[in-house]
Amino acid sequence: MTDDAAEDAGLDLITIGPVDVDVPGPLPGYRSPDLVTVPGRVAEGGYDLLKGKDVLIVTEITGKDAITRDMITKRQVYASIGIPFYWVVRLDHAEPRLIVFELAAGEYRERHDVRMGEPVTLDEPFRVTLDPRALLRRPG
Repeated sequence: MTDDAAEDAGLDLITIGPVDVDVPGPLPGYRSPDLVTVPGRVAEGGYDLLKGKDVLIVTEITGKDAITRDMITKRQVYASIGIPFYWVVRLDHAEPRLIVFELAAGEYRERHDVRMGEPVTLDEPFRVTLDPRALLRRPG
């Protein structure tokens, strides 16, 4: 979905995962988000560890066992390394939801809480329509 929308916008982006993203600082390490959307050139030829500056969107798919980690801990970490957009697919509800965060003044601010059957069209980072209902569709 995001790769097609990015291509329609004339952007060379690809969504891949899981991958490791470098987290520099006093306690250096890395995080392994479920998905990242990066420029196509970043994914070409392999990589050892992505840098925050290479990632446009980081996406976590979370259930009730990981909600605190994904909604608080990882959210703070990804903001600290400057990833512009953070999307969380929440599977801890009766129906899937997608929370869209955008980095502003060094922290993520919630922009959309997308629920099934209530699609939202984003203009940033590129034009894409999101509907968690698509998560329930099986290729057929």
